[in-house]
Amino acid sequence: MERGGTWSPRGRESHRDRSSNSNEKTSTRPPIGLFTENSDELSEKRRARFSNMEGNRSNTYGYVSRGEDSRLQKSAKEREDFFNQILQQFIKYCDSTSVSSLALSLPMLVKDTDVQELSSNGDSGKETADVDSILRSLRKLREALLHLPANAFTKKVYLFSIRVSTMVGHYHTYLPSIMFLLDLELLDRDEIIEISTLLIIHLSHFNNDNTNALAYYFKYTPGVEVLLMLKCWIHKDYYNWIRFYNKESDTSRFRLMQYGLSEMVRTMIQRIGSSFYNYDLQDLEASLPNGLDWQSLVREYDVKWKHEATNIVIRERRR
Repeated sequence: MERGGTWSPRGRESHRDRSSNSNEKTSTRPPIGLFTENSDELSEKRRARFSNMEGNRSNTYGYVSRGEDSRLQKSAKEREDFFNQILQQFIKYCDSTSVSSLALSLPMLVKDTDVQELSSNGDSGKETADVDSILRSLRKLREALLHLPANAFTKKVYLFSIRVSTMVGHYHTYLPSIMFLLDLELLDRDEIIEISTLLIIHLSHFNNDNTNALAYYFKYTPGVEVLLMLKCWIHKDYYNWIRFYNKESDTSRFRLMQYGLSEMVRTMIQRIGSSFYNYDLQDLEASLPNGLDWQSLVREYDVKWKHEATNIVIRERRR
């Protein structure tokens, strides 16, 4: 989780260096009056230079945790404006990306009225939209909010961070964000169910930490379907787990279940291989997870079974 706070580096010049510099007999600094350029022109150039610097900084922020920038901590308006800028970038990214799940999930992440308003008022056309820059911007905003009193805006930013990052599997974002929100009393029941389910799936399928996954389930009780899926995972019931996987309509849950996909497919291969001599090709493909067929199963999991017409020869019978 990101930490807030600011720091200021100390100068590295030693006392000895300062003393020696003060005793130098000659100076490389030109004497006053050596400049021939008009002082008004110099002032104008200086103002223009600093004006450009301020313009470049207006829409970019640093990390609070690195002591780079504290503007977002100090200004609620800048936080709101920056979040709207992030939403504009996300809408632009969804419009341009080939990842259909993000585009289809846009209505859940951003309200239709917000999409219309941000699209008409947005000025982010010159900026490149990509998911990494969006996640970095969200981190900067969360760091600014971390040590401020939590409110509805805090919840909105953190929920949006969770929903976007789970869709792309960026656990460095969604894990600390989930833990932060679960410690607050700002969430309604549906929101608690939503993010606690994601935490449970991550702990079990990514960390293989089934004990804590069960503990969080019984703490937040997000629904019997989650428990049944979790039991399938724990007992390596590949058949029913794949059924849960194939019918999962929530993009974030589906993405986190993918962490356990390879293990479940390998379990299926091992158990079918030790239990059958032959297997019907159509039945086998019907039991595979979405996105996997016989050809991709052989290619991706190095399966040595033989394909004969509509039959799969698992192993030869002893004569």
